[in-house]
Amino acid sequence: MSVYKKSELLKNHRVEKGFSREKLSEGICDSTTLKRYENEGMIPSDDNYRMLQEKMGGRPEQIIMSYDLGLFVDEDRYQEYEVLITDHKYDELQMKMQILKEGLKKTESIEKEQFLGRLEFILNEDYSEESLKKREELLKKSVPDYDRGEFSITRLYNDTELYLLNDIAVTYDKMGDSEKAIEVFRKLYTYIDQAEDNKDSLVVVKILFNFANVLGVNERYEESIEICRKSISLIKKNSCQEMMYTFVFNIGWLYSQMWKSSKNNEYKEKAEEYVELSLELARYFNESAQNISLIEAYRKEQFS
Repeated sequence: MSVYKKSELLKNHRVEKGFSREKLSEGICDSTTLKRYENEGMIPSDDNYRMLQEKMGGRPEQIIMSYDLGLFVDEDRYQEYEVLITDHKYDELQMKMQILKEGLKKTESIEKEQFLGRLEFILNEDYSEESLKKREELLKKSVPDYDRGEFSITRLYNDTELYLLNDIAVTYDKMGDSEKAIEVFRKLYTYIDQAEDNKDSLVVVKILFNFANVLGVNERYEESIEICRKSISLIKKNSCQEMMYTFVFNIGWLYSQMWKSSKNNEYKEKAEEYVELSLELARYFNESAQNISLIEAYRKEQFS
């Protein structure tokens, strides 16, 4: 589960709701104390934290705990299904879904509906306006204040909700609204950045990867490289290190695009360096022969 600093939650929620420190702290603590809470100079008592959040209209039990965490807290389950999605092994995914449905037949929860619904959308490869509406309706079952790409960054989201937000952003992009996709991804990036210890989650890596890709194909190369670099720093410290080569390759591709548009050979040298490094990493982590072949083919085509 994601765990967040109370300081970040208080500050972001206060700014989001338009409270000054003086207005929010009145009757609970003095504004200097609230400032200390927000700057991590002091840990708020449970009572003060609860009163401050309730004054802003939040329910602390929802802000601290993600919705319906009992069903899919097992990261291995997400890993299993996300690998199948990434590798486009839809036949195997369909088979496993049937087994999962049988196993969860007696389980009634919103997250079950969201999890299975999301997989159905991906199997159908549907990124239409109608599909977007259905994805958003599915998310709103547990995030009622979500509205066309707008969502609070001061509540906690479970992995299923984060995957749905990621898929919504991807759908906006595939529909041709790349600016809306970037807007959603940027909010997700801000949300992720305030997390204290959810950085080991596969969904975070997926979100960052898709964010970097959308920026890259829209020729926002420097921004995309920055996201890739931050992602690599994150991956070095978690259990998703085998995915590092994808971000390294992305940087190589981005420098290659910058070289082609500017004819600056410094970009070409950087591109070659990163593509070669991505190949070494893919081999080290025993990436599939197909993906290694794709990198080798790209290297030969671009730099031979």
